[in-house]
Amino acid sequence: MKLTKEQKIEIFQRFWEAYDKKVGRSKVLQKWLKLKDEDIELIMEHVPLYVKSTPEKQFRKNPLSYLNQEAWHDEIIFKNKPTIDKGFDTKVQDKLKKYG
Repeated sequence: MKLTKEQKIEIFQRFWEAYDKKVGRSKVLQKWLKLKDEDIELIMEHVPLYVKSTPEKQFRKNPLSYLNQEAWHDEIIFKNKPTIDKGFDTKVQDKLKKYG
């Protein structure tokens, strides 16, 4: 089932909060609305891991760069062994276990 514009905006809000580097929101939203549904799903799986691997915001890519560079395909590299937060969904917890 194809996502509607309203659904994409709703998911974008979750992405924006999860990514937690508030830079260039209007341009990021414009880019987001052009993404394929499959990419949005991959992004939402990748972002919690990416944020966990870059806890200091200044080292995290700006959100528009993350989208333009299709960074959700990038490898996640942890400096230390990751911990599992109860806020992550089961898929993300399974991926974190793989890195632990």
